[in-house]
Amino acid sequence: MSTDITLPFARGTFKFHLNEQQMWNLERGLGGPQGLRQPPMFIGVAYARLLRGRFIRDGEEIASPAHADFSAIELSQIIRAGLIGGKGGDIGDEHITWDEYDVDSFMRVYVSPMPLVERWELALAIMGAAVEGITPPARDD
Repeated sequence: MSTDITLPFARGTFKFHLNEQQMWNLERGLGGPQGLRQPPMFIGVAYARLLRGRFIRDGEEIASPAHADFSAIELSQIIRAGLIGGKGGDIGDEHITWDEYDVDSFMRVYVSPMPLVERWELALAIMGAAVEGITPPARDD
């Protein structure tokens, strides 16, 4: 079972991973943009809040922002931590790593303009992988 997830992001494909260091940073309020402290976030409590407003109807998941309990700050914290833990991604033929590129610039360019519902979906996917794990697809060997 894997706790990382690779998703379309920033006109490419990026790996998101809330590894031990990133979860530690989130829960302690460390590692924010420009090294600033951020509000501490308990992973289990934050995940429960992200799940509020999510319903299953006729076998399909439905998001209802009117019933949601997410915070824009937490969504950004989760996405940023997932990006850092995932160590980068690919845009076309270019491989992006956070050693060469500034994750906060990516956040400003690609996350800040996203509607909150899209941020909610992305943060939930990142957090879901960390909390529940993802079973890799079966291989045809």
